[in-house]
Amino acid sequence: ARFPSTTLLERTAGKLRHLVDLSSIDVIHAHGMYLVPAGALAHHLFVTCGIPYAITAHGGDINGAMGYPPERHAEVLDGAGAVAYVSNALRERAHELGAKGNNATVIPNGVDCELFTPPESISVAASTHLDSRVAFVGNLVPVKGADRLPYTFRGIAIRRPNTPFVIAGDGPLRSEIEYAMEGLRVEFLGRVPQAQVAQVLRGVARAVLPSRTAGWPRAVL
Repeated sequence: ARFPSTTLLERTAGKLRHLVDLSSIDVIHAHGMYLVPAGALAHHLFVTCGIPYAITAHGGDINGAMGYPPERHAEVLDGAGAVAYVSNALRERAHELGAKGNNATVIPNGVDCELFTPPESISVAASTHLDSRVAFVGNLVPVKGADRLPYTFRGIAIRRPNTPFVIAGDGPLRSEIEYAMEGLRVEFLGRVPQAQVAQVLRGVARAVLPSRTAGWPRAVL
């Protein structure tokens, strides 16, 4: 995804004005520079309306989108009142691509440690049928490597026939993945609430992370 054109930003800002009274907004917190270029839109509103903004950069927005072109993205990052990166590596990458970083801080992603806990007894869990399952948790999009799941799961199934798989998440690649996984024991849960994600992870032997880029993956945490 290339940096959005001025026409697109103006059109999007116009639609936003119909939805929100911008005069009542003190600050905009924009998440990333993905296909929905939140940071670029926030910068546009700062220039046109004077509303200050902050950005949280998550991973793919810097490692992927920022390269097209880097100078425009750097302008957006440097114009923010503050930019929070989820890892030092992500902040350093943004700096390599031209962001000055004077407004940068690092705030890693976090999880609820009381909710996301391993089974009390690993040995007991290992003896259960549920523990043979392999799970993927995340959006079914290319940056998360979801298109790699059929190949990965089939490779596991060759070595361990009848392995049950679980996919917690949804997205534009779902129908393609479902078709490519015909014949495998795969349970598609769709989008699930956070508490259910914890239950899924507690009930599996392994979780896979095929992401092409990740700033500080919460699935691993």
